[in-house]
Amino acid sequence: MKHFLFILLSAFLLGTSCAPVVKNTIVKKYPALEQDEEVSVYFDKNKIPPNAELLGSIKVMDSGFSINCDSVSVVRFIKDESRKAGANAAYVFEHLRPSFWGSSCHQMNAAALRINGDSCSLANTTALFVDTVNVKPERKLSKITLYLAGGYGWRTAELSPDLDGFLKEYYEKLASGFVCDASFNYYFNDMFGLGLLYSAYSTSNSEYAHDTKSGATGYLNANDLISFIGPVFSMRMFYNTQWIFDMGLGIGYIGYTSKLTFPGMNTKITGSSVGSQANLGVEYKFSKDWGIYLNISSLSGVLNKLKFDNNGMKETKTFETGKGESLDQFRMLLGMRYHIK
Repeated sequence: MKHFLFILLSAFLLGTSCAPVVKNTIVKKYPALEQDEEVSVYFDKNKIPPNAELLGSIKVMDSGFSINCDSVSVVRFIKDESRKAGANAAYVFEHLRPSFWGSSCHQMNAAALRINGDSCSLANTTALFVDTVNVKPERKLSKITLYLAGGYGWRTAELSPDLDGFLKEYYEKLASGFVCDASFNYYFNDMFGLGLLYSAYSTSNSEYAHDTKSGATGYLNANDLISFIGPVFSMRMFYNTQWIFDMGLGIGYIGYTSKLTFPGMNTKITGSSVGSQANLGVEYKFSKDWGIYLNISSLSGVLNKLKFDNNGMKETKTFETGKGESLDQFRMLLGMRYHIK
């Protein structure tokens, strides 16, 4: 299941590592230019030749998760779109520069121009253009999110082959249970942020049993809790600011507590280690501040040491390398997210 989530995370990164959005408003077209024909791009209106013919506009914007959007790449997009319209020049009249608090992309508005060979064939159009405006884009998504969700989780580790039929069936019922997540996230810009996540997996089972060694009979009760807390690095993209897709990768503390009771027996097992968390999610914002959020996630960790407290008798068991107690899980959750601008 970890490999499955890794594939999904990879697909998310590949799928969202896309080019910026390009929008054109072309009112007049000429035959398209060849790909190797030069297109002049002007940032100073005073350098535009007087025989420039205005064909329309080209706008290159951040898609919400664009990465191929440095200034050179954006100018290349403008040149490519200009060639399609038969324009051999472009004038950038608006340049939105990257901002730590906003988009990390260069975004540009440009006029597609046709420079004619006969300087007397057209009136001077330079006066139509305004000086290039350099602005910083505003944030479109919230700075802070608070999240609370619940769902179901499945432990993915295989059970010991030494368990007999009763114990194998008993522990299989402990291999799934309820999960809950709570997180706080602060986003540096519309794409990247850091947060703190608390996650808990809880399950229990109770079966009537007979101990063949002591002859005792009664209910064997088990209550397991696996908890995780740690920082998470978050990445997100959006569509119309209503649909938000994100992923998170975290590392932190993972703890395990199991309580077993049976007539004449009261045992507590504990352990802790460093764990990791990964998630993919989609949110639909139904209001300005609230959204409903669905995600799938994995939690990973291995305990190389367990502490036992059996009726007051304490001992510690250390596992050989590669033979520790796996706490790996796959989970699905549904919850609410609150946005603070």
